[in-house]
Amino acid sequence: MVIRKSRLLYGLCIVAQLSRSSAWLKTVGGWNECMTLVQICCLLFFGYSKVKKGRVMLLDLALALFYGVLLIPTVLVSRDYGSWVTYTIQGLSAVFLVEEMLSEDFRGGLRLLRNLSFCFILLNLVTMAVFRSGLNSSGYFVLGARIGFTPFVLLAVMSTALYDYTSEEQRVSFFSVCCLLVGFLNLLIPMVGTGLLTLANLLLLLFYERMGRRAGKRLLNYWVLLGAVAAVTVIVLFQSELGFLDPLFALVGKDSTFDGRDVIWSCAKYYISQRPLLGYGVTSTGAFLVFTYVNQRILPAHNEILNILYQGGALSGLAFGGLFVVVGRAVVRCRKKRLSNVCAIFICCFCVLMITEIQTQKAILFMVLAMVYQTALGGDHG
Repeated sequence: MVIRKSRLLYGLCIVAQLSRSSAWLKTVGGWNECMTLVQICCLLFFGYSKVKKGRVMLLDLALALFYGVLLIPTVLVSRDYGSWVTYTIQGLSAVFLVEEMLSEDFRGGLRLLRNLSFCFILLNLVTMAVFRSGLNSSGYFVLGARIGFTPFVLLAVMSTALYDYTSEEQRVSFFSVCCLLVGFLNLLIPMVGTGLLTLANLLLLLFYERMGRRAGKRLLNYWVLLGAVAAVTVIVLFQSELGFLDPLFALVGKDSTFDGRDVIWSCAKYYISQRPLLGYGVTSTGAFLVFTYVNQRILPAHNEILNILYQGGALSGLAFGGLFVVVGRAVVRCRKKRLSNVCAIFICCFCVLMITEIQTQKAILFMVLAMVYQTALGGDHG
């Protein structure tokens, strides 16, 4: 009975985290407030539990430092304390939840996370089939719209793949195949280019890892993968000024502006140059005025690093990078080399998504960080 109550509590908290990351569910009045309350309770309960049991981890401290640094420009410039509190509760509660859940029962907690995240993407696929034009004029479905739904798919695919990798058989299950198919259709039907590219990158790296393991070679390294993503990020962000990718885009006949994002990135870089150290503080959308548009629009940076630098400057950028350093230390020290490879792939594929989108305003990024961190620390699982 205790286990069932525990699973019910964890399940409710996972639903709250996923719901509060949804573009559409956040607009549903009563439901949104209830899930916000669950997030607050999750933070307080699991935070107290961690302190009481002495389970405060390095990732917890790194995340608290990140939000602490973000508070400085928020106080000095934006003074949007409500948004800062919202994001802090969301990030910390997501990490505390996953860490406590997997610490108590790794396989059981991972199975619960896998099942609920799969239910979310399955539900979204059903609503896309039923409501072809979306639930409102913005084209939202029950959980999100277009790019905004990609993190849900990645979380489901990553959690079910990790469940297979930590099993005794270590083989792809029928559940994983179904999850991958549902996730792929969620991205294919509305033609989410970034999501399809990220999912394809994930599958290719997993296949590459499998082939390398069969050949008796370790072909992947967390720091090398993260460095490669960082290099690609810099090239993409500055390609409009330097023309790095123009020949490639001309060859495949694609738009080198990344659907107009280069204009947004240029504006973000201009604002960042005015306040490079601390930035402008947290706001509800992390958005700024894109002054090169004819009608001047308020838009987010559409790149995680630029968004962090805009809101918190270089100090927050370093604190954010610290999260990946903390996770990386656990990954490279993982005693199971196969798990180390897979965890590195998961983190770096999520970073690929952040090249063109922001994710710190969703709990899913922090759930993935905590899931990988906890897996790497308990490297003997499976």
